[in-house]
Amino acid sequence: MRSLYVILWRTAHYEHVPARDLSGGERDFVEQNRLFWQEIYGRDGNRDGAYTLIEVGGNAYILHYIAAIGRMASQSQGTKPLAMVVAPSILDSAKIEILRSYGIRDYVNVRSWRFGLFLLLSYWLAWRTYRKMSSPDDLLRFKIDGIEFGDILYDKILHDGYSTVSAVDERVHAKLQTFYLNRFIFKATMRKYRIRRAILSHSTGLRSGVWMRYLLNRGVEVIYCRCVAMTNIRKYRHIDEARIDPVRPEAKYVDYMLGKELDRVMALADEYLERRFYQGAHELDISFTFDPRNRTFLGREEFAQQYGLDPSKKNAFVMLHAFRDDPHAYGVDSIVYRDYYEWFINTLRVARTVESVNWIFKEHPSAVYYPTLDLDLSDIFGRVTEPNIVFLDRNADFNARSLQFVADAVVTCIGTAGLEYAALGIPCILGAESHYSGFGFTIVEKTREQYERRLREIDRLPGLTDEQMRIAKIIMYFELSMAMNTPFFLMPSYDEYEKILRVNQKQFYEDAARVLRDLDRSKAIWEVKKIEQFVENDSFRQYIDFDAYDFMLGAIQ
Repeated sequence: MRSLYVILWRTAHYEHVPARDLSGGERDFVEQNRLFWQEIYGRDGNRDGAYTLIEVGGNAYILHYIAAIGRMASQSQGTKPLAMVVAPSILDSAKIEILRSYGIRDYVNVRSWRFGLFLLLSYWLAWRTYRKMSSPDDLLRFKIDGIEFGDILYDKILHDGYSTVSAVDERVHAKLQTFYLNRFIFKATMRKYRIRRAILSHSTGLRSGVWMRYLLNRGVEVIYCRCVAMTNIRKYRHIDEARIDPVRPEAKYVDYMLGKELDRVMALADEYLERRFYQGAHELDISFTFDPRNRTFLGREEFAQQYGLDPSKKNAFVMLHAFRDDPHAYGVDSIVYRDYYEWFINTLRVARTVESVNWIFKEHPSAVYYPTLDLDLSDIFGRVTEPNIVFLDRNADFNARSLQFVADAVVTCIGTAGLEYAALGIPCILGAESHYSGFGFTIVEKTREQYERRLREIDRLPGLTDEQMRIAKIIMYFELSMAMNTPFFLMPSYDEYEKILRVNQKQFYEDAARVLRDLDRSKAIWEVKKIEQFVENDSFRQYIDFDAYDFMLGAIQ
């Protein structure tokens, strides 16, 4: 009943647009941003009546990225930009001023009385659906309007700080309620506006994920803009594509790189891998993994002695995941077990019976950003007594580049370690379909029995062939460099992931205003033109910066 009281209170307190003054940094940003877009496009001209829907969330960093891409996309196609301002973001008078500085004057305000009434209907529908579910598997298989959404609901529960869903409880009802509310909002918006294209910041979650699937199911193109400091943009046109990671290369790119550009790409891949391992590549995700302050083991004897292992045995590294980080991002059936927690527990169970191998379980380096309330890895491994099993927590004095010298196999689900070390010939067993699986250099089993049999035979796993290594290097270079290694020209540069994840809004707008003030206008105009060309070219569906990778231009011509 408590949830119903909350719903009634929220409905009664819905209002249109609360007033809020711009902060000093916001005011400076609005002035600089408005000036920039007026210089680029002038004042708005006539549009054809269709809209480009732009998702606006609460993170100022992502808002700036999505709004900028959205303005370019709408301008290039002659549509009106339409902002969808969704929770936890609040559409107040200051937010409207910020949006208008991009030339975005139309918006959907979900804090209107109409959407407030949807809250009550959502509560009732959620309760009706909830009562029909008896197990987490029922949740995972939830489907409505001919579209699967159970994976999104399940993973959203994990986002609240859980490693697994062990029962259908009030958490499920709360997520169902949010789902139904977003469903109502989507249908109402589609009835009112003619949406030609949408710009979204995620492909998962009860906001972006739900909208993406509904939009694609209706034939509306979605441009998914993943923003973690780098430009990573991909077009989606069919619901079957919704679970494709934006970094996964299209077949035409792979064929092109394996053709006449093979020697060039292989040389670049070798150079990049060396920079990545030794932090010459300035990327946020490697600052923890390959921290030069941590010890690098250059030999098996040295490593075995440090951790009390038998140096005559092969070393299998199990690279754990951030347990609450979307285990079903590639679909309900993409993972052998129900989630990362069950994969981990069963992998550990098998490892405890296989004495012929040293098993090294390594905590995910970014786990600090994904804490869980129901899992304590130190407690679990504190009860493991087998001498051939070692646990390396995220604070261990261990540099992951050591794997190239001491690992014989890698076990993971979708972790990039399975890609990085395959490029060096180290075989990888995956517990799930990944953004790099399906290219012939990984081992992905379809059933739990097959997966566990592979683990038991891991000491007999052969190294990769030269051909497998070549393909792995090409995929690695494309996904980690070409697809997401080009800074977005309007963004402040942050060297720590935490500064993006927990962005200080006041500081961000001050930094973004400074970037706009110091922009080389001629270079900025060219960067805008490149994004517009991407939007307009039907055969160009996965963004590559051809200034940096000009040899790839032939792949789309």
